[in-house]
Amino acid sequence: MAKYLYGASVQGIQSFIFQTNKLREIVGASEIIKNITDQTFFDVAGIEKKDNGLFFKEGNTDKEFKGLILATAGNIKCEFLEEDKSKLEKLVREFPKRVMQEAPGITISQAVVKFEGEITNALTELETKLKVQRNIPSVPLETGYSILKRARRTGGIVEKDDEDRATINKISKSDSHQLFKILLKKENLTELEKEMLTKEFSDITALSPNKWMAVVHADGNGLGNIIQNIGDELTQQGRFLEFSNTIQKSTEEALQKAFEDVILKDKENFENSNPQKVYRYPIRPIVIGGDDVTFIIRADLALDFTKIFLEEFENKTKENFNSLIKINSFDILKNGLSACAGIAYIKESYPIHYALDLAEELTSEAKKMVKDESFPQNGDISFSSLSFMKVEDSFVESLKEMQKRSKKALQSAIDYNYGPYTLTEVKEGIPNLKSLKEDLQILENQSIKESKGISKLRQLVSESFINKDRMDFMLKRMETVNEKLCDKLKLKEDLSPTADKSEKKSKLLDLIQLHSFKY
Repeated sequence: MAKYLYGASVQGIQSFIFQTNKLREIVGASEIIKNITDQTFFDVAGIEKKDNGLFFKEGNTDKEFKGLILATAGNIKCEFLEEDKSKLEKLVREFPKRVMQEAPGITISQAVVKFEGEITNALTELETKLKVQRNIPSVPLETGYSILKRARRTGGIVEKDDEDRATINKISKSDSHQLFKILLKKENLTELEKEMLTKEFSDITALSPNKWMAVVHADGNGLGNIIQNIGDELTQQGRFLEFSNTIQKSTEEALQKAFEDVILKDKENFENSNPQKVYRYPIRPIVIGGDDVTFIIRADLALDFTKIFLEEFENKTKENFNSLIKINSFDILKNGLSACAGIAYIKESYPIHYALDLAEELTSEAKKMVKDESFPQNGDISFSSLSFMKVEDSFVESLKEMQKRSKKALQSAIDYNYGPYTLTEVKEGIPNLKSLKEDLQILENQSIKESKGISKLRQLVSESFINKDRMDFMLKRMETVNEKLCDKLKLKEDLSPTADKSEKKSKLLDLIQLHSFKY
């Protein structure tokens, strides 16, 4: 019997979410995107979600739908039987319109492949067709005649109160809090919990000494390679949905663990010191889809939160893949998955979409390092790692240009672009978070005692960009006046020129910048 393989891919997700610098609208946009694959698709397809499975809505009788392969992060794949062809035709006809009505500015590509027997070749053909469809421009539902009034902030066609349809939809969805419910592991939030959610960037940075926040992006390693190896077998056995759900579950559990260890601990410390005040969670999740995560968080919490998330993502995927491994010998899953992350530290006034682009570039930098052929191998999975950047000016340029301008001290031949950092110790000479955190603790202990040593370190870094002789003089003076601090941080070893006078790598600037978010 012939079957139909349906595929849909949503484009423009990040630009739709981050086209505004208002947190409430960003949150609402992320809720809309989540709703596309969680609800809109099933509504248009006439499929009802029940505790015991998926069913077509057909009057008083329900017909089970077993064809769902994937529905997450803007990607949908499923099978339709020949007898359900009319339902598929309705879906293809109406789904793009519904998506563009709910999320103006979003485009959706669709493709259908008719096949018999095994699904392997059909999946390959479907991906080819989807790639073709992505290159075909879509016609927006709104026609921008010159006579129509335009929204001042977005340029869209005004519908109400000087706002376009996309903005109105985002604001209307900003109070659904579906993504935050994942962090709190709750179906519904109390009124107090709703009050504790941040609504503006200023709420996130309220407890930050210098009003810094971070945009964090994380992405799994090697998932494409895994799907290439076992994707056909998973699909043939009808277990691909279980596989994707397992990744989603692991991601959510890893975020929940990081939330408990970092955010709830911060909440406890705040409430102990300010018993009469209401604490606001200094984090907003923006994307939680499969192995893809984006969130905005207070700067001083970003590194610890991301570190715990990466650790738990490894642990949870390894643990949750056990059922798949027991049923089928998928050895490639035995060690779970790893992930890489990028952290863009910014002021609340910095354009948020540029911060997202930077976070994604930093993630790519971390991935590139651990995937390099010369980098030590970690069995079937790459090492987890992260990279970060503090944006201290208004220049908007590529990551490489920013690093070259702000982290290369040409006068003293020191390169302060020390990372990316691996999550665990891999090999001597490779930057790792354990060592970074130990040195950061030294600076924090120094701050408790006195701040002069930290100020001298900042001056030392500044002089390395301006005058090498003055830097050398300051370093010698610090070795006398701040001997213990210099020894603990190994400053002489860290900043002394190499024997061949080549460029020297130093993590000192990273330490100073991370320290500045707390003090």
